[in-house]
Amino acid sequence: MERPKALSPITIVITVEGLSTAPLGCYGSSIGETPAIDDVAARGVVFDRWTSPIDRPSGLIRHWLKSCDDPIQNDAPASLCVTDDAQLDEADFDPIFGEVRKLDSKSGGSIAPSIERTQLARTFFELMDHIDSDTELAWLHTATLRDSWDWIEVPLPDPDEDTEPPSEEFSDEEPEPPIEPLVLPDNADVPHLELDSEGHPDLLFSWMQRYANQAFVLDTMIDALVQFLGERPFTMIIAGASGFSLGDNRWIGHHAGPLRSADIRLPMIVSGTSPLRVPSVTSADQFANIIRAAIAGQSCMTPAAWSHRDEEFTPQIHTDSDRATSAITTASWFLVSENDDPMHAKLFLKPDDLNDVNDVARLRPNVVNQLLAEESGDDTAD
Repeated sequence: MERPKALSPITIVITVEGLSTAPLGCYGSSIGETPAIDDVAARGVVFDRWTSPIDRPSGLIRHWLKSCDDPIQNDAPASLCVTDDAQLDEADFDPIFGEVRKLDSKSGGSIAPSIERTQLARTFFELMDHIDSDTELAWLHTATLRDSWDWIEVPLPDPDEDTEPPSEEFSDEEPEPPIEPLVLPDNADVPHLELDSEGHPDLLFSWMQRYANQAFVLDTMIDALVQFLGERPFTMIIAGASGFSLGDNRWIGHHAGPLRSADIRLPMIVSGTSPLRVPSVTSADQFANIIRAAIAGQSCMTPAAWSHRDEEFTPQIHTDSDRATSAITTASWFLVSENDDPMHAKLFLKPDDLNDVNDVARLRPNVVNQLLAEESGDDTAD
C-alpha cells in the first residue's frame, strides 16, 4: 500500500490595519473576547512591546511588503496574497507574490446580517478558496478595522438587571433628569471624533464595544481558518499594521488626534509549540526576519534574544510620523513632540503608563533633553 503523502507546511500571515492591542485577550483586554487569537498566543510567541517605526497611512504595510520581497520570492515562491485594502494597489503586491487577489471594498456601508457576510469574512473566504496543497505562504492583509465596522453584536438582556417596579416612596430631593440612552449610528461608518467633557458619558465605552465586535469577527474568521487547515502543519503570524485610538489621546479613530502609544505599540503574535512572551522593546522592522524564520520552520526567538534585557535608553525606536517631529520609544520612556520646541515634548513612563495618561516631561527634563539630543546627534546634553 502506498504511503499517504505528508501534508506540506504552510506559513499564514495576517496583517490588520487599525488593530491595536486593546481588544485582544492575550494583551489584557477587558472589552471583548478573542479566544482563537488567545489560543494562538497561548502556544506561541507574543511580543509585548512591538513598536512601529512608521506612523503614516499605509506606511508600515508597504515597508513590510518591500522588506519581505526577498524571503518570499526565494524561500516561498508558491505564495498567495489576498487583500481588501483600497489604499494599496497592485504594484504593492504583484512583484512579490505568485498570486494576488485584490477585493473591491468600501468605507462604511451597511451593517451585515451575519458574520459570514461581513467584508472581513469575505476576505478570509477568498483566502481559503485559493489555498491549495502546494501553497507555501498565504498572506491576508485587511483594512476592515480601519474602513468598515459592519458587524454589531445583538445585546442579550442583562439577567442581573433590576426588573422590580419603581418604589412609591417619596423624597424631598429633586430627582436628577434621566440620561437618554446613547444610540450609535446604524451603519458601518468608522468613528473619527474628538471627545469632549460635554459628550454623552457612554460615548467612549459604546464605541469601544463596537470596535470589540469587529475584533470578534477577526477572531471568528481566524478560528475558521485554523479549522480549514485541519491537520496541515502551519505557522501563523498575526500582526497589527497600524493601531487605533480609543480615547487615549481624547480621540476615537484611526490615525486620529496626536500620536500616542496606541498608534504604534502593535500586536504581534507568532504561533508555536510553547508559550513565550517577549518583554523587550522590539522594532517592527524585524518583520521580515520573522517571516524568514517561519518559512524555514525555525523559531522567531532565540534564547539569547529572549533573555536580553533592555537598558533605560537602549534600544531606541524612532518613529517617522506625519503627526510628530519626534517620537522615541525606549524600555523606560516614550517621548513625543509635535514640534521642535523641547518645552512642548510629552514624556510617559514605560511600561507602567500603558495608555500615556501622565505626562512627566516637566518632572524629568533631563530625560527629555537626553532623548532629543541623541536623536539629533548632539551628545552634549546633561
